[in-house]
Amino acid sequence: MKSEWFNPEKSFLHLRIVWSVICSLLIVASGVSWIIIANTPLAWDLSSNGFNDFISIFRFPLGILTLIIPIVALLAANHRSEQTKEQIRVTADQNNFANYYKHLEEFVKYVDKQECAEYTSGARYIHKMLYPDAQLGRYDLCKNLKKTWTLANDIPKELLATYPSNYKDGINDDDLDIYVDRLVALSSYFLEGGLKEKRKTYKEGADLSSNPIPNISMADRYKNMYLPQSIELISSIKRISGRLDQLCKFSVDHSPQLNEWLNHKFVRGHYHVVAKGEVTYSGSAEKVGQTFEQSNEKFKELLVQVYDNAA
Repeated sequence: MKSEWFNPEKSFLHLRIVWSVICSLLIVASGVSWIIIANTPLAWDLSSNGFNDFISIFRFPLGILTLIIPIVALLAANHRSEQTKEQIRVTADQNNFANYYKHLEEFVKYVDKQECAEYTSGARYIHKMLYPDAQLGRYDLCKNLKKTWTLANDIPKELLATYPSNYKDGINDDDLDIYVDRLVALSSYFLEGGLKEKRKTYKEGADLSSNPIPNISMADRYKNMYLPQSIELISSIKRISGRLDQLCKFSVDHSPQLNEWLNHKFVRGHYHVVAKGEVTYSGSAEKVGQTFEQSNEKFKELLVQVYDNAA
C-alpha cells in the first residue's frame, strides 16, 4: 500500500509533507520574530556589533529555522525508504507474475500428459482449484483439499458403522446425501460442478449382475439397497481419489490420500451376485455364483479390513 504522505512515485520536493513542515517552521519563526520586534527596543546598527546583537536577540527564531535542515533530511531518508519498498514490491509482483505463468505452463503440460481431458474441466480450471494462492506466489495445494479428501475417505468407516442387519434396507437418504456431497466436493477439484448429475446413480447403486450380458431383472432386483449403493460410493472414492492423486503428483510434497488397502483389495466385480438356485455362464461353462447375502458378508469384511488398516 502506498504511503499517503510519502508517495514513492513523486519526487521529494513534490511531497506535501516537505512543504508543510518547512512552511510551518517558517510561520512559527516569523511569529516569534514579530513578538520579539514588538517587545524589544531596536535601532539600526550595521556594524559588527549590530549583527552580533541581531543574532543574540533573534537566537530563538533562528534556532527554529535551523530545525528545517535535520527534519528535511529525516523526511528525505524516509522517502528513499518508501521508494525502496515500492521497488521491492514491484520486483516481487513481477517475479510472482512470471513464476505464476511458468508454474501454470508446466502444470498444463503435466496434465496434458495424463490424457484426462474427458473427465476434467481443463488444466487451467484444475490449477485454479488446486493452487488458489498461486498468483500470490504460494504454490501449496489448497488448504481445504486435505479436509475434503479426509471426509470422503471416512465414508467406508461410516458405511460399516451403519451397515443394516436387514440387507434389503438402503442407506438412509440423509446419510446418502452427505456422502454424495462429499464426493461432489472432492471431484469438483478437477471437474467443474463435480459429479452432481450422478446422484440418481448413487441412489440406485451398482449393478450386481454377474452375467456377461446384463440381466435386467437382476439389475433391478437389488436397486436402492445398502450393498449396491455402498459399492457405487466406494467405486467413486477409488476412481476420484486415483484421478486426483495423479493430478496432485505435480506437487513434490503430495502423498497419496486413498487408503492403500481399499485401493488394492476393492474390486467391484468381486461382489456380483446371483439369486439362490440361479447360475451364470462364463462362455459355454455353467458357473454358480455367490448369493446376495454372501456378497454382503464379503463386503462387510472388506470394510472391517479398511477400517483396521486406516486406524
